[in-house]
Amino acid sequence: MVANADLVVGDIVKLAEGDRIPADARIREAFGLSVNESALTGESVPVIKSSDEMVFMGTGVAKGSAYVEIEGVGMQTKFGQIAHLSTSATTTLSPLQKEILHIGHFVAKVTGVISLLLFALGMYRGQSFVESLMFAAATAIAAVPEGLPTTITIALAL
Repeated sequence: MVANADLVVGDIVKLAEGDRIPADARIREAFGLSVNESALTGESVPVIKSSDEMVFMGTGVAKGSAYVEIEGVGMQTKFGQIAHLSTSATTTLSPLQKEILHIGHFVAKVTGVISLLLFALGMYRGQSFVESLMFAAATAIAAVPEGLPTTITIALAL
């Protein structure tokens, strides 16, 4: 078997039972060929292939043999396309995550304003700095519902 790195488009390769298909290729002659495509498609049953059909890199010959002509190597294969898609994918927030972030910012702003007002009110009434600060901090902590993390987890699970 020729090393994958040495294959180029147009090469003719003989595949036999047990071989890993080294590149995307078109079948020129098939002799009872069945290919295990589970790595690519998830299909658990080998697929029977005939002349002029494609076989793909990373799949394996389950039964039979064939002569194939290489049509794609490296990133020009189906596996290469999948690798490119998975590395170039950008992660965006889901609508639920955006809404939770929005609610979180809103609650934080409202809580901050209320805490500052309570701190200022405490100082105005003659409470010590520490008492006013402790009361404002306790109010800010109480503003976040205790069950919020559980509620968000359940919502995400659903």
